[in-house]
Amino acid sequence: MASEKLGKVYQPDDLLLFQTFRFEGDSDPADNSVLYLVEDTQGKISYILDAYGAYSDHEGPEFDDFIKKSLLTTGKARSYLPKQH
Repeated sequence: MASEKLGKVYQPDDLLLFQTFRFEGDSDPADNSVLYLVEDTQGKISYILDAYGAYSDHEGPEFDDFIKKSLLTTGKARSYLPKQH
């Protein structure tokens, strides 16, 4: 996963995915999207926004694998809340 703004490339264990939100349109499958909230190892909080399912901007399994590893390799509880800044 790359951050263009920071010029940094992240590995799955560099990010903690601590919250997801899924949005669905009333009738158009193209209206489905998912928002991932992540925190890096320096405490910076950001987000990843993507279309959901077949309309995802990411081809192949790499993005899904990255997200799954971000959830599983951190060793932190999923009830984690970000630090208050």
